[in-house]
Amino acid sequence: MNQDSEQSRSVGLSILGSNQVEPWGLPDPGPSTLAVALDGEHPPSREELSRFLLERSSSEESVRELDERLAGPPFALWSMPVAIGSHPIPAVVWVEEVQDPEGLPPVASQARWLLAVQTILDPQQPLETWTRMAGFLLDASTEPLALLDEETEQWFGPEELSLHFRGTSPTTHEEMLFRVDAFALESPPEQSDSVWLHTRGLHRCGCPELELLELPGDRMSTAHELINAVGAMLVARGSPGPGEPFEIAPPLQVTLQDWARCTEFLSDASVGGRRHRETLGGSRDNPLLVARAVLCSPELAGTFRKIHVWPRETMDSIDSGESALERTPSWTRHRSAIARSLWPRFLELHGSGSSMLACIAMELLPGSREHVWVRVLEAGEDSLSGVTVSDHPSGSLPGGSRVDLDRLDTLVDWFSPDQESSSGGGR
Repeated sequence: MNQDSEQSRSVGLSILGSNQVEPWGLPDPGPSTLAVALDGEHPPSREELSRFLLERSSSEESVRELDERLAGPPFALWSMPVAIGSHPIPAVVWVEEVQDPEGLPPVASQARWLLAVQTILDPQQPLETWTRMAGFLLDASTEPLALLDEETEQWFGPEELSLHFRGTSPTTHEEMLFRVDAFALESPPEQSDSVWLHTRGLHRCGCPELELLELPGDRMSTAHELINAVGAMLVARGSPGPGEPFEIAPPLQVTLQDWARCTEFLSDASVGGRRHRETLGGSRDNPLLVARAVLCSPELAGTFRKIHVWPRETMDSIDSGESALERTPSWTRHRSAIARSLWPRFLELHGSGSSMLACIAMELLPGSREHVWVRVLEAGEDSLSGVTVSDHPSGSLPGGSRVDLDRLDTLVDWFSPDQESSSGGGR
């Protein structure tokens, strides 16, 4: 059962006026850039954007043109300073010509122009700022091909734009703000004895980048899920200090340890060691050497020399189904939108006799929603009935309990073990 916490807390940074001491030594967040890929013979003009902004200027939260000097990049065809609602940091919008169309992914291969916006995310609400940047670009564009987040090099195609970025209630979530990279000496890394996982994008959200060190390659799937979930929690709730216990699912805990302490006894040949990091990014101004938190077990390992190690017991508990990761409300809304959009496929599989499981958000304890997996017995266009797959740890919902839904607004995910088919989130 997945946890879905509504609790949140924020951490201010000096860039937005806070003098709070930050235990991870975080750098001030750098700029974030989003761009939409466009085709057509002619690029969008500055005059067209000005008219668009004037037409949308009735709301206090609208994007508006600023009468100040704020230059775009030197390769821009034109640029314009703007304010994004009440966001305290000015933004700059520009248009550039695509110089290397062959280097674009298939989803953007027809692009000739990029319409971009750049600002510094508010570390107290980075997802909200990022989502508004994306929404502005899409609203200001005619038939955008795809959306690019330049800091993480992630592309979002037409289906994702339609499902998660459009409308009055976007279903973006914190995991879109960062990506996870894997390094190993063997290829593929799943066959390696030692893998280094680390994130890219959390610094701009006012959080330390996350890592897992010396991870066995055959644990990468669960590790990737773990690091994504923890990264989203940091963005939504703020970061605990080094060594502080951090609950990721009752009763599971991990600690975040400073990377330098965790790599102190790694050999020069180790993936993720200091020598490897310097090879990748140099010894100065290297983001791999600054404000990075390694996910570790709360207990030290070793007999003669105690060291921090990856959280084996936690991942074993997740793999066995005894525990499940806490998820943010934004992640739940995102997953729910995908699951509902693919409900016709669910009905098709169910109608063919396939065994079907559905994940439902239920408030079993006051103030906390649980993601409960149900074995579906009956299903309709907007309803389902079934029985719970396992006992809830609190004892409040035994396995085999009947669950009936006459609306799908609390559906989070679904899965067919017979077909190995799901709405995208898996179990």
